[in-house]
Amino acid sequence: MFIISVAFAQRKTITGIVKDSASNEPVANVQVSNLTTNKKTTTDNKGSFSISADVNDVLFFTKDGYRFRTFRYSLLTDQTLDIRMAVLPHELPGVTVQTSYSKYQRDSIKRADEFNKGLVSPEYKAVSNNPNGAGATVNLDFFTKREKSKRRAVKLFAEHEQEAYIKYRFSPELVSSCTGLQGDSLNKFLQVYSPDYKWLRQHTGDDDVFYYINDKLKVFYKRKQD
Repeated sequence: MFIISVAFAQRKTITGIVKDSASNEPVANVQVSNLTTNKKTTTDNKGSFSISADVNDVLFFTKDGYRFRTFRYSLLTDQTLDIRMAVLPHELPGVTVQTSYSKYQRDSIKRADEFNKGLVSPEYKAVSNNPNGAGATVNLDFFTKREKSKRRAVKLFAEHEQEAYIKYRFSPELVSSCTGLQGDSLNKFLQVYSPDYKWLRQHTGDDDVFYYINDKLKVFYKRKQD
């Protein structure tokens, strides 16, 4: 009972503000994830957020065009966090970026490079071959909280990259130019009819997306009439 009550007492709602490290301006639409509980939230127009966390929980901050940030909560954490996120550099040292790459591709390369640098050590395999020939051995480090958080971070980063690809292929600008939709109608169309990542990877041509938008637009107007 004592252990349970202590653990419960450590749980608290963390509030904070995310700002651009260069301009000191608030950054909206930053995804804030607790890698331990898998809970997520997003910063508002003022860069503010709130999320529940326990001691040693790791918070993960991501946004297109910015370096990702991580933060580990402790009992010494201030009541209100001040998170600074740096804009991704235009070029990566030692990397030649072809001019044929799109902005999405260049940003994706930068995000992956920054993320890989942020992983302090490689992931452990849960099961490996015993060097003595006695079958498989279980690596207990695989089950530590730190390694679990790292694997969640890898999974979250992959999900973030999928969302970035969807926004690149199915952008508000493209949909608006094809449909003439704006404002709330455009936002509703994007929310309801956004294609999934797998479909977009299977249909890589621009014409595929144009036909998809055209088909969904007919359904969209038909539902409005009903």
